[in-house]
Amino acid sequence: MYINWNQDLDFNDAGESVFSSPAPPPVGGAVVVNITVPANAIPGNCTMRIRRQYDGDWYSNYTACGNSDLGQVEDYTLNICAPVVATVEMTAVCGTSMDAEVTIINLGSGAPGSGTITYAVNGGTPVTVGAVVGLNSLSALGMVANSTDNVTISVGNGSICNLDLGTYYSNCPVTVDCNAPAETYNYCYKNNEGRTFHYVAAPGQTVTLNFIQGGLGASDVVNFFDGPNAASPSLGGGNFSGNLAPADFVSSGQDMFVKMRQRCHQQLFRWWPNC
Repeated sequence: MYINWNQDLDFNDAGESVFSSPAPPPVGGAVVVNITVPANAIPGNCTMRIRRQYDGDWYSNYTACGNSDLGQVEDYTLNICAPVVATVEMTAVCGTSMDAEVTIINLGSGAPGSGTITYAVNGGTPVTVGAVVGLNSLSALGMVANSTDNVTISVGNGSICNLDLGTYYSNCPVTVDCNAPAETYNYCYKNNEGRTFHYVAAPGQTVTLNFIQGGLGASDVVNFFDGPNAASPSLGGGNFSGNLAPADFVSSGQDMFVKMRQRCHQQLFRWWPNC
């Protein structure tokens, strides 16, 4: 398999021979190849050539061009594009409103004026608006979100190379009512998502979290802190051998902070916060 990354109409440059199978694929089977686009690849259309041939007593050709006695050569067009570069900053007035400010640094291989931002509040219908290089306030562009909501954001440049910026939360404190029955929290985390929770009890009370469900992938981590943020003393954390249930954590004061980092799975967490 060959790819003309630099669009110079040959497959002779370094890195343009991208795959060679060590043995014939099974009859009716598939060969799965993961290809990393090099940093110096030129955006736009380029040619990928796949050569399959009989490797026996016949004449075989292990180059991109030329003849062989028995086999097949096919060319495909690949669209190489550079993604948008952008960042997000969240601002929340707890109990009132939440704003997301998206700063587009550049549009990658997108043409000038091709920038768009797509956002969805609480998993609702996505809304797409035009965006500029520089600062874009989603509140100014029409987003309405309370500080307890979440918003999922992606940035486009008119090509297939959209940038998924992820899901963002206000991270406003959650008050634990020590006189009410324990409430069950359900949270389904997504791939490559970071999430924090800040629980606050009444002065003189402590916070207890009882997990009743929580599967973790091999690279997923959850950490617990005895205070209002991740700079507070640790109460424990890690991968928990892939299962948070039935883990229990108790703060020494009225605050507990939880920080999740999930990299390769999507799972449902369920827990009871109480005093």
